[in-house]
Amino acid sequence: MIRNTLKTAQFLVIKVGSKVLLEADGRPNYPHIAHLVEQIAHLYKSGRKIVFVTSGAVGAGMEALALKKRPTDLPTLQAAAAIGQVRLMRAYEDLFGSFGTMVAQVLLTRDDLKNRKRHLNIKHTLTALLEKNVIPIINENDTVSVDELKFGDNDVLASLVAMLLEAKALILLTTTEGFMIKKEDGSEERLSHIIELNEDVLKHIEAHKVGLSLGGMKSKLAAAANMIHVGGIAVIAPGFKKDVLYQLFEGDNIGTVVGDINPNNARKMPGRKRWIAFYHRSEGQIMVDDGAKRALLSQGKSLLPVGICEVNGDFTRGSVVEIVDAHGLGFAKGITQLNHQELAQIISECKGTGLKKHGHCQTTEVIHRDNMVILTENVQRD
Repeated sequence: MIRNTLKTAQFLVIKVGSKVLLEADGRPNYPHIAHLVEQIAHLYKSGRKIVFVTSGAVGAGMEALALKKRPTDLPTLQAAAAIGQVRLMRAYEDLFGSFGTMVAQVLLTRDDLKNRKRHLNIKHTLTALLEKNVIPIINENDTVSVDELKFGDNDVLASLVAMLLEAKALILLTTTEGFMIKKEDGSEERLSHIIELNEDVLKHIEAHKVGLSLGGMKSKLAAAANMIHVGGIAVIAPGFKKDVLYQLFEGDNIGTVVGDINPNNARKMPGRKRWIAFYHRSEGQIMVDDGAKRALLSQGKSLLPVGICEVNGDFTRGSVVEIVDAHGLGFAKGITQLNHQELAQIISECKGTGLKKHGHCQTTEVIHRDNMVILTENVQRD
């Protein structure tokens, strides 16, 4: 049974959302934070390695700035994050310290994980902390993040950290009982286990109302899709429920488990290709014909101009782009060796004068196969 695998899971990433940590006015809910810390510390003392991803910095800073609503302008938002992060970490250090557990703060932006050198440095740092029996406490660095550097939500950040460290269990604590679906009579039912994120599941996602958090069920399923890709699971569970973590790791039927811990289901993807696939937003799009798609999927070929139908986006050499088929369905990502203007010019020449006069249409590598990752429909991420 899938829930029994949690009993023996030894490496966990636990993410807690803002609404679980904060009161409605943005003040930290210290009694509840203390209860969560007690549970995490207990799991840690039982021999598990744990990475803790926390939201709540902006909300925790709102009270100090006498703000009634989440700021919408970037400077105030970043100021609230700077103030709130100090408050959160002070609380965490004191609470974990009372259980004899050392913690460390790690603030990340998307660009930190996108840059290959920093990506590896982060992995080495987190690994070193875990080896020294320190719990890393991770949050997005909202004090410097702008839209193009943001993960969008800490659910996705938590899944990227789990993938970076090859953890197989991601716990997402939220305000809901799990993934809920509406029945024909209007009542709601919790799904205990979702094996596949198909259309029947995704149609139940409702629009998220903005409050202290930015997430919602959509971001949690995006995080779960990442975990499924590496043969792991995500658990969406009620963060306010008393002893929720104790119960989860005793195998109790609470929350929703997404995916299945099964090494045979994991895509055997080298770390560098995983970096290409999941840690970059696509900067452009290349549409290919059916012949090129077959060559990429079944023959392990590099992408050549001869199979390209259309080029979209303003990208440079070295950019990560999405490869889509003639129906617009994305199935791969890769690092392009040409910018969009160079590629568009070659495609135009090939179409205009025929392939025989332009041998480079059949020989120029737009994306080398070593710099390309084949993805399935359910796990494409930007």
